[in-house]
Amino acid sequence: MSKKDPQHTIGLILSNVTNDFSGYLIEWMEEQFAARGYQMIVTITNHSISSEREMLSRFGQLTDGILIISDAASYEDLADVIPEVPVIFLNRKPEGCPHTCILENNYSAVFQAVLSAAADGSERIGLVCSDTRFSTTRAIVDAYRKAMQSLPVGFHEEWICYAHDQMYDNPKQIVEMLSAQGCDTILAGTQTLTRRLWDHLLVYNHYAESPIRLIGFANKDSERPSILSFDVITQPLRELVELSVQQMIYLINKPDTPSRKYLLKGTFRKHSMDAIYVNEL
Repeated sequence: MSKKDPQHTIGLILSNVTNDFSGYLIEWMEEQFAARGYQMIVTITNHSISSEREMLSRFGQLTDGILIISDAASYEDLADVIPEVPVIFLNRKPEGCPHTCILENNYSAVFQAVLSAAADGSERIGLVCSDTRFSTTRAIVDAYRKAMQSLPVGFHEEWICYAHDQMYDNPKQIVEMLSAQGCDTILAGTQTLTRRLWDHLLVYNHYAESPIRLIGFANKDSERPSILSFDVITQPLRELVELSVQQMIYLINKPDTPSRKYLLKGTFRKHSMDAIYVNEL
């Protein structure tokens, strides 16, 4: 692969920035690339494959390398517009992708979280998750299903709430749906869902006859008081950022390096405060 004149610019293509994960990702990446003399250009595709294709082509002319969280199910959807600059896929790997991928897998942590809640007496666990087109979501659903199947209460498909865009903004509706199914615990499958359900349950549990337990997602290094109030699956976002920056700089300087797949695993952490479970003012 021939090297073009350096642009000292990195392109970051995201499907959306409506979640907490994306906000931290942009902030920390810009900081680390700036320390190495690179600026970052960020674009949002709003889950449009055609926009992904357009920005891959455009960034191929403007940047030294591209980082992308893709909505594409298959690499064939993008193959003809992938530029010659290094491209690294983050968090989601389209089927057949031949490029370096840095992925997050929370299967073990979710499985452990479900079994831990059951051991504490909360077996009726509902799951709230996002789009199952994404491998990260599918891994969460699979781990939840397998863990529930191992419990006496068993797995119930109706205990899974697939939150569409409107429901993301309506945690009350999510809680009402799952509590109507008899769930005493909710596993929130993203950081954004976790934050919104936490805000609602903090009030709900003060007045509810039976408070609802929360299992959520958070960044690994977060020590916010709210995060300490419920069991969490901690995401290695800083590690993902650091590895992404290191690999991109390496590929810019050695573009013929064979592609690799990196898997970063989330971990389970039990709560150390009980504020969310108190149902008396």
